[in-house]
Amino acid sequence: MLIPNPRLARYGGLVKGAIIEPGDGTLILPPIIQPIIELTSPVTRGFSAGQAVPGGTAFFDDSFFKSDRLTQAGVGALTTIQITPTLAAGSWVLDFACSFGFTGTTALGNNSGLIMQDPDGNNIQIFEWVHITGNFGSQSSSWRFTFQRDGFFVFISRGITVAADNVYISGSVSAKRLL
Repeated sequence: MLIPNPRLARYGGLVKGAIIEPGDGTLILPPIIQPIIELTSPVTRGFSAGQAVPGGTAFFDDSFFKSDRLTQAGVGALTTIQITPTLAAGSWVLDFACSFGFTGTTALGNNSGLIMQDPDGNNIQIFEWVHITGNFGSQSSSWRFTFQRDGFFVFISRGITVAADNVYISGSVSAKRLL
């Protein structure tokens, strides 16, 4: 099976003196696939903390990196911030990292975390921390997805806080497009 893939041609363009020839942008898949190497698209864009990312129907289809954070001292309502653009359908490798700290009033039903939302609005918890005083931690993980539809994205959620609470949550995503 032949799959036209402009990313393969872009790899050739990263090497100085490379000559791109007809067929270089084509991936040939044999009937039996044995993965040996993972070629992701080079990162083409980074989004800084606080910078808005493309959302809605502007589906992002190339590799990127984004990190952001939410903090609160004292009373605060539930707050979320979208940290990835709305992802286009296809095969992705998503590397997640998240850190969290909380002091204040323990509330077992209240949490903060890194969450993925599907196109139908369903939330998939990636990392979650309950608001228990003295709860500090960090986690990282790499997940592979093949999205059949456009519209998945990742956001940070910071739970409700009361007067004596202090909370910090940061998250980053390195998203690499495969196909």
